[in-house]
Amino acid sequence: TGNVPAESVNLFNFELAGSRGQLNYQAELTYALVNQMGGPPLVFYGGYAQAGWFFTGESKPYNRKAGVFDSVKPLHSFFDGGWGAWELAARGTFLN
Repeated sequence: TGNVPAESVNLFNFELAGSRGQLNYQAELTYALVNQMGGPPLVFYGGYAQAGWFFTGESKPYNRKAGVFDSVKPLHSFFDGGWGAWELAARGTFLN
């Protein structure tokens, strides 16, 4: 789209994240309404969803106060002869 001269931009955002046992999930949607100068309003939107599952038994704790995931602590360290922590993850993204 290039540069868009605008009078104002309204952004709306929704985010969801958390974990339950070996499962962790996160999703975000963003909607932007651009009131451009000399033209009709423009609308942009996008988002993503992702999920992961630790098949070696670990969990990824979610810190609600800070709004971030905490570090994963392997149940059986790779450096001590274990498998470490392995996660199967998928993510989908869209943007107009």
